[in-house]
Amino acid sequence: MSKFQPYQKPNVSRLEQWRDDITEMRALNWPYPEIAKWLLDQHQLKITSEAIRQFCNLRNIIKGAPPKQKNNSPKSHNVIHPAKKKAVKKFTYDSSKPIDIHKK
Repeated sequence: MSKFQPYQKPNVSRLEQWRDDITEMRALNWPYPEIAKWLLDQHQLKITSEAIRQFCNLRNIIKGAPPKQKNNSPKSHNVIHPAKKKAVKKFTYDSSKPIDIHKK
């Protein structure tokens, strides 16, 4: 085992690769110190329970909450943005009849 940790880009948590496992453990009410112990035993990752707590808080991983299901389907490009909804026709025009511009 190397004495160096792999290089990571700034602002990328070392815990990100175990996010699904941590989410599942928190859903099963695992406390942060036990998750830290599991990471040390299983993946030789020495990390504090406080770091795990912050990781969970930033990602809304909540104790006892069921894990959110991932939607693996690609995002639809047919989604209409609220500001770009199709215009609703307010009147119809029949070119064979004159237009009545007076309000009724």
